Amino acid sequence: MRSKRAHRDAKHWGKRSRKKTAVLLLCCICLSAFWLSGCGTKDITGEIDLDRVYEANKTSNLLQNHRSIRQTVGSEDFTVYIDRERYFYELGDDYRQLVGDDFSFVYYDGKFSGVLYADSGKYRETYTSIFLTDSFREETLVSATDDGTQIHLKTQYDAKQDEPDLGLSKGDHCDYVYVLDSKTYELIEGRQTLTDADGKMTVDYRSKITYDTPLPKEAAEMEERSKPDTDLRTLTVVLDPNTKKEKVYSRTVRKGDYFSVVIPDGYTMYEDEDCTIPYEEDLDDNEHHLLLFAKPSA
Repeated sequence: MRSKRAHRDAKHWGKRSRKKTAVLLLCCICLSAFWLSGCGTKDITGEIDLDRVYEANKTSNLLQNHRSIRQTVGSEDFTVYIDRERYFYELGDDYRQLVGDDFSFVYYDGKFSGVLYADSGKYRETYTSIFLTDSFREETLVSATDDGTQIHLKTQYDAKQDEPDLGLSKGDHCDYVYVLDSKTYELIEGRQTLTDADGKMTVDYRSKITYDTPLPKEAAEMEERSKPDTDLRTLTVVLDPNTKKEKVYSRTVRKGDYFSVVIPDGYTMYEDEDCTIPYEEDLDDNEHHLLLFAKPSA
């Protein structure tokens, strides 16, 4: 026979037990709702603005907010670095390219060479975006979610014809995943997979993008090489000589380093100021000063 105390204890324990059960049940309901809602992640597929993403990741816009942009692919076998003065590209240990506003300097297979761009544009600025391609705004939006810190954006693109500038053939299918900063829309990571018309995956390209990083050591070494203080020769190109549009491009380079010259479309280079003797590039021995003239082709 149970005592009154035992009865009171059992009644008290029953109330505590029911209270605990109610609390646990409430917790389970809240956790279930939390997980079902994607751990706080919001579906913004119907709200995301691809034009805003594209504009936010233009190189010119990014460099208004950051000193530099760096993209690494895989185990850093492929690196792209851009700041307000230069563009640097590295592929493994065999190929590096340093680009300024009017020149490009290349290290390949143990040798240095370069290009002097004698035209009106800035070669470095042709790199519109460090990761997004020109087809980005034509990609089909698949989904977009925002967890408050990062946006995960998925798109796809089908090549309806050969597109050599994008490295695509007719029938290729591309899937893209972009990870963006929720506030700025700036890219943090990106992935592209490409499946050909036969259903074979031919590309799996993953990138990580960082900002305000220092100039890579290899780029600094190339820059020092591209601005020598000994064994010098000077390359000079005069566009539209003896006219109101005359403009002079000049660069000092190291003797022995091969340099070529790029002039505007529709122009011809000459050895003489009167532009009567066409220049033949193989005449340059990479050891002496070079003075050239260029005017529109007849």
